[in-house]
Amino acid sequence: MRRLIAPIAILALVVPAASIAASTGGTGVDVGTGSGSASKDNPCLGSSGADLKCPNLVMGTPSGLYAEIGRKRTLLRATNRLTNIGVGPMELRGRRKSPLRKFRMVVTQAIKKRSGGYLLRKTGGYLFFKPIPGQYRYWKFIDAASLEIWSLNSEGKPEKRLRRSPKQVYCVRDLIRMDDPPRGSPKRRHYPACNQDPDKRRVTLGTSVGWIDQYPSLYYQQYVDVTGLEGKYAYVMTADPKNRLAESDEEDNSSYVTVNLPPKEKGYLPGY
Repeated sequence: MRRLIAPIAILALVVPAASIAASTGGTGVDVGTGSGSASKDNPCLGSSGADLKCPNLVMGTPSGLYAEIGRKRTLLRATNRLTNIGVGPMELRGRRKSPLRKFRMVVTQAIKKRSGGYLLRKTGGYLFFKPIPGQYRYWKFIDAASLEIWSLNSEGKPEKRLRRSPKQVYCVRDLIRMDDPPRGSPKRRHYPACNQDPDKRRVTLGTSVGWIDQYPSLYYQQYVDVTGLEGKYAYVMTADPKNRLAESDEEDNSSYVTVNLPPKEKGYLPGY
């Protein structure tokens, strides 16, 4: 049985919510697999995106860190926030291709045009009817974000991924509106809570301009297993790590904090 303790002070350094590439002086850190379609076919980049109102997902700095310590495992939990700071919504349209694939839908991204209508593009991604203990199931987007522990280089920047969270699917919804949202942000939720209907053939998810999809530290699977790690590491969070979604900026998807492991003291981390 695991023993849940209070949050503990293991924070070494807080890095503002920005891309890892920017945080490492523009040298870049490969946080994805490179297998997604958006990295090769992104209509939002260059002159081709002039007529498009493209989204831009950014990941907030990991917050609310605390340790869950058991007899055999130590789990490091943290809150993450997916925010759309683009000029158009991140809209994902799921469609079930076969009755046999009961819990999956293929995903098409719908990008608003300034001249009206939408540009529709295949993402190569899927919605999954994800089970959540005590809440039944939800239609969520696979690989919307990743939570990881990385080693650090000699400059104290993320160098190599060591551990990954089991949490990979997200609602991609309008949960919280930014305090100072960009122009074009709707005042009310356009994309509500995720659908829970197992018989749906089509489902639309999305995050509007100026809105945040947030998951707290205590949420199901919201952790990275840090058992056995000793020293200083980076807790890295990344939006769209597989580069399946087209955005106006693909270089600002990651943020991180550095942490000292293993955790030794109870209490909230400084600054959280």
